[in-house]
Amino acid sequence: MFYILSSLCKVNVFFISIVLLVLNLLIESSSQALEKLQVVTTFPHDAAIAVEIGGSYVQVESLTRGEEDPHLVTTRFSLIPLLNRADLLVVNGQLLEVMWLPELLQKSRNDKILPGKSGYLDVSRGADLIFYSPDEVGRSPLFDANFVYGAKTGQIANHHYWLNPANGLVIAKNISEKLSELDPDHESTYRTNYEKFASRLRERIQEWDKQMIPYAGLQVVSYHRSWNYLLNRHGIRILGYIEPLELGLPKQSSLKKLARQMKIQKVRLILLETYQDKKVAGQLAGETGAHILVLPSSVGPNLGVQDYFQLFEVIYGKLLEAFKGLQG
Repeated sequence: MFYILSSLCKVNVFFISIVLLVLNLLIESSSQALEKLQVVTTFPHDAAIAVEIGGSYVQVESLTRGEEDPHLVTTRFSLIPLLNRADLLVVNGQLLEVMWLPELLQKSRNDKILPGKSGYLDVSRGADLIFYSPDEVGRSPLFDANFVYGAKTGQIANHHYWLNPANGLVIAKNISEKLSELDPDHESTYRTNYEKFASRLRERIQEWDKQMIPYAGLQVVSYHRSWNYLLNRHGIRILGYIEPLELGLPKQSSLKKLARQMKIQKVRLILLETYQDKKVAGQLAGETGAHILVLPSSVGPNLGVQDYFQLFEVIYGKLLEAFKGLQG
């Protein structure tokens, strides 16, 4: 009897020790998480850069997924808790979030991440921007959103600037400086991480630029005005767009006109993002004999793209393969 009781006591002591150990680990883990700066980004490519710059001193979450259409993000109130506990909100800016983020910020209880406050960062500041001409915007939803929210900037920039890898340097610099401002104790780490990121990105940009030189002057068609920054960088011309206006829906009349131009100019490549309508692009490809090339424009596991560097490795890899095929 004594032996059985003794054994039970030993088992109980062992079990209690395990429970206490697990509790201690959970408490320690929670404590470490709370000590980190809570960074929320509107898009995952900025989250990927924030992770590189912030390292172990930040906890980063994106409000959207890489496979989502960044123009048509729905207002999900389930995201408000993320905003409530954020120390820093990183936004793309240039009106890309104007249809959904203002309402979420209005309903959150976190004044420090409102525009103009210390916890709000628009990473387009200082980026090399391309501005829309008046006939590209027209009375599109983007124009209406701009009008409704009173963002009278005088000019509206193409908000896909992160797809020029050189602008990734600007984004990373902005994030590094803001993290240093909010968390000065770790400023040297953020600066070192930025320098490593910038050095690696500059090296890759040199290589990508070199690889694209033979294809300067080629013409393509793009579904949306997403690739202007990347293509301009390499001297590749855009004959036209499936969407006649920024965010305007494709029209049969404009598709017929574009198909005629493609045949005359012998343009044989149509660029799409992963979330765009492949049926419409397929119709144009069928009429012209052009190829469709789908490219990721952000990062995420469902896209097979883990970070900002891999995003461009995938984009350039697919573009180079397609361009070689056109010349073959």
